[in-house]
Amino acid sequence: MKYKVVWSPRAQKKHIETLKNVKENWNIEVAEKVEKMIQTKISLLEQNKELCPISKIKGVRKCVISKQTSLVYRIKNDAIEIVTLIDNKANRVY
Repeated sequence: MKYKVVWSPRAQKKHIETLKNVKENWNIEVAEKVEKMIQTKISLLEQNKELCPISKIKGVRKCVISKQTSLVYRIKNDAIEIVTLIDNKANRVY
């Protein structure tokens, strides 16, 4: 079964900010690589909604995308809601 993926407004904003920061601090090629890693993880989530471990925060799961970035999502019925992207070094809550 393929699960529907929905991005929250916050996740959309953080996605754009993350790619912009990578592009500014490194280059466009690295930003494209990060985007590909994000899309690969989402493709895997579409196939297995419980792919990533449960977070410290009840009701959400956290997928490590890279050493610097993680994706936080929740399962809502037969859909996956991307809640946000986080900087692993700055955000220890999840």
